[in-house]
Amino acid sequence: MNYYEEFYNHPTVRFNVNMSFIGIALTCIYFDWIRTSIGFILGVVLFAVFEYFAHRYVYHHYALTVLRKAHLKHHQDPENIKHLFFSGSVGLMYCLILTILLWLVVHDLSIGTAMLTGTFLYYFYTQWRYYVAHRPVTPGTAFADSNEHTNYSEIKSNE
Repeated sequence: MNYYEEFYNHPTVRFNVNMSFIGIALTCIYFDWIRTSIGFILGVVLFAVFEYFAHRYVYHHYALTVLRKAHLKHHQDPENIKHLFFSGSVGLMYCLILTILLWLVVHDLSIGTAMLTGTFLYYFYTQWRYYVAHRPVTPGTAFADSNEHTNYSEIKSNE
């Protein structure tokens, strides 16, 4: 199996790809240039900020026992694909929480679907970068360069 197949066949990645396609379809249905563009950009930015703080502070300090243990397994064996991504249930939990929060805040399908789509597509991008950082893959583009992640991952698990 090549690395692209290994990456795509991971259940969490497949869940995210499927949610991205649903998001793209819904974004096309509720498309409005300005609101959709703003929503998409907000989705990307909010996910990037959320993921940074979740990884830096929650998974390393205050995480639920299950999430912390899973994350520490990743630090103990960073090249093992079994520990590279959280399970699909964690992705589903993120999706449900984010959907509910977005709907409570924006009450607009054009902005909300674009935000979710931006979130899922950026999540897919970060999954690929994460995969490239931990597996012996040479990415085809500079967009998958993960030097920041591997430098950051050298922070000890007990911080």
